[in-house]
Amino acid sequence: MRNLKKTLCLFLALVFVLGLCTVGAADIVFTDEQSIQYKEAVQTMAGLGILKGYEDGSFKPAQSLTRAEAAKIIAYVAGGEGVDNGATEQIFDDVPTSHWANKYISYCYRKNIINGVGANKFDPNGLVTRNAV
Repeated sequence: MRNLKKTLCLFLALVFVLGLCTVGAADIVFTDEQSIQYKEAVQTMAGLGILKGYEDGSFKPAQSLTRAEAAKIIAYVAGGEGVDNGATEQIFDDVPTSHWANKYISYCYRKNIINGVGANKFDPNGLVTRNAV
């Protein structure tokens, strides 16, 4: 839990710092761009590959973050882009190796940043709550 809190604090600091930077690849346009409050930070993180948005081209800024989405963000903050090339293993029964976030969840678990929800489950589609932090 302590590692997760430190990592989330680091992530928030990174978001604010990245908002001051410009990234050449930040040409990504989300279909709901007008509703994004911190556009520069979102564009910077999208340009770095941390955020990609949804298949319909939206970012959905008002939508809650899932546990799988949070694992990806935390993995990038903690390990950088190299996390994408990491080994994939099935750690939790509800996150098969074919799940899009398996490598991020595995990475964070191996680094003792995150835990499951019990009974060898991770609940990747569960929402991140204040209690989980």
